[in-house]
Formats: sequence, C-alpha cells, structure tokens
Amino acid sequence: VIDTAGAPIGKGTKTPGTMEVIEDHDGTFTDLHSAPRAWVGDIGIEIHGSSSSGDPKLSYSLETRDDKGEDLDVPLVGLPADSDWVLVGNYEDPTLLRNALAYALAREVREPLGRWEPRTQWAEVFLDTDFEGLYLVTENVKRGENRVDIDSPDPTAKGDLTGGYIVKIDQCRNACWSTAAGTGVSWEYPHDDDITPDQDAYLHAYFDDFETAVSADPKKGYAAWIDVQS
Repeated sequence: VIDTAGAPIGKGTKTPGTMEVIEDHDGTFTDLHSAPRAWVGDIGIEIHGSSSSGDPKLSYSLETRDDKGEDLDVPLVGLPADSDWVLVGNYEDPTLLRNALAYALAREVREPLGRWEPRTQWAEVFLDTDFEGLYLVTENVKRGENRVDIDSPDPTAKGDLTGGYIVKIDQCRNACWSTAAGTGVSWEYPHDDDITPDQDAYLHAYFDDFETAVSADPKKGYAAWIDVQS
C-alpha cells in the first residue's frame, strides 16, 4: 500500500511517500485495515521503464528510506534485504508471467554456478487508495551483497583495472559509448559521472578486444574473453 499524499509520480526524480507491506491477509482486501504490517516506512518512487512509461498500467522504481531520507536496506516480500526495487506492471503481457518465467529459468542456470539473477515475488498494489492490480516485485541489477556481489574498483588504480564493473547494452537509453564495432554500451557501475578516465579507457579497450576476437575467430577466440560455462 503506497501513499504519496496525491503527489504526482514522474520519471527521473523520486517522489517521497510511505509504504505498508501486508503479507498476512485473507485475500479479500476487506481485512487490510486490521491485517499485520510486515514493514512500514518511507520510500521514494518514480516511473520505471522507457516504452512502457506510456502504458495505462505503469511500472515503478522505488527505494526504501530511513527517517532521514537515506537508503535503507529492507527485506521485502520474502526477498533479501536491499533498498532498491522495481514494481513491474507487465501491462503488455496478458499472461503477466513472461518476466517471472524468464528470471526463474535464468536462476536455474545461474544459481548452481554461484551467480546472481533477479528474484521476484507477486504483490497486489494500492496507490493512494486506488487498486493498481497485480505487480511483479523484482530485484533490480546493482552492486550489493545480495545482488551482484563484486568488489568496488579502486579509483586510484593504474595498470590492471579488472573487476568491479557493471555495464548495460540497452539502446543507449543512459549515458553510453560506442565500441569500434558500433555496439552501444552504457555505464551502470560505476556510473558515468563516477568512473575515472583510466577505468573508462580500460572498458573501451576490453570491449574492442572482445569484439575483435569474436569476429576474427569465433570458434577459438571468444573463449579467452568470456565465461563459456555461463
């Protein structure tokens, strides 16, 4: 149950509000006023997605906050504690199942290798007293103990700059660069305004070398650059 006191929810800046999580209820919605709260606290919420931001049923990104407005790690609906979450509306999927199925299949492949893949849980969402429908609560991709558990790159390091990066290939919706082969790659962690020139140059060279190896010898070259088992 999310309450923004009627304030509009936009994109790019999170609207402050509160959220109550109810896990133990009778399923009819008639007992929500008396049902126990699994968590109550402050949040910031904004519209999530690009093309889906025009759908009648919106998706949302939210962060759980403490009383000072800082990020607060919280275990929500049975998922491990973190402060950043996505409420996926699945408006264009009549089954509402495709995202959940894709993540579940990915977890079956990745988790035996000790790799993280987003976990999900279903929730019915009320926003400012209006029933918004069934949503998929989803872990977003980020660095963290319960998400992508990687070390932070050393901003003062020279030479070997491997490790500690998350990048995204997604239509250059965020700040990005193009590889020599023309692939658009966005910085995800560290963000583009935090990454150092040396780290930036390292990533550019790594992707150029990777694409050169794949195109030059696809039967032998790629194995030196990617995790084949993964």
